[in-house]
Amino acid sequence: MLRAFILSLSVLSLSGELLAAAETNEQPLRAPEISEEQVKEVFGDALSKANRAENLLFLAIAYDHNTKGSPTNKTYAGIPFIVDKGPGYWVKLFKMKDMSLDVLVNNAILLNHLPSKNDDTANRKQAAFKLLKHAANQGYWPAKVYVAETILEQNNKIQSKADLELAFKYLTECSSIDFAPCSLKLGMLYLADKSKPGAWIPFFESSVELVREDLRYNKSHETMSDLHFALAVLSDEKSFPEERREYYKNILVSNEEVFQKHAEQP
Repeated sequence: MLRAFILSLSVLSLSGELLAAAETNEQPLRAPEISEEQVKEVFGDALSKANRAENLLFLAIAYDHNTKGSPTNKTYAGIPFIVDKGPGYWVKLFKMKDMSLDVLVNNAILLNHLPSKNDDTANRKQAAFKLLKHAANQGYWPAKVYVAETILEQNNKIQSKADLELAFKYLTECSSIDFAPCSLKLGMLYLADKSKPGAWIPFFESSVELVREDLRYNKSHETMSDLHFALAVLSDEKSFPEERREYYKNILVSNEEVFQKHAEQP
């Protein structure tokens, strides 16, 4: 499922890249054309086991490649570039102390998903987090999505105030460039914060419109699950006039088939 998702994002993003190029007279960065079989040869079924932060990293990378004006949209990061050059190419560059964004990100993806004979998953994920945190510090916003989500996923770990502030900062930055998953997560955080009633509303409302305008989000399980929650909350918000609640109820009902499909996903 995820391999097909990544491949479909590459196809869908190409139209966005061409449109952006036409508007800016820039040559778009085209991801290498790869097949699902080629992806499987490198990663096996590991990508289908990706967690929320990892899936959103893949989504953010695809969006970065066609985000007009993004300072990192020429970065050769992501599954197509890893498969095209081969894992050894990216590992060799890292061993040569190449700390460019694509090298950091692609090696982190390899650490998270490349099959290993050793039972060292925890260590590999910790190393991947460090690489992506370094990429985030260099301004790579897809890595900021991953770092924020990873911090917030650690439910069984006592999180420092500094870590939580960093996660909130990164989500805010990614929300400001209209990446819907970050706006949805911020809405959830504000909704849980009873000291700021109503602060969640603009984040949920803007997310609804972002997802409705860009059908690529429909393929993201995490995004659509969060959107379903946001719409349920918006359609039941007592402070809204009836007409406003009905607007969100209608969106909820009209997309029920999509939401049901994602609800059935493991």
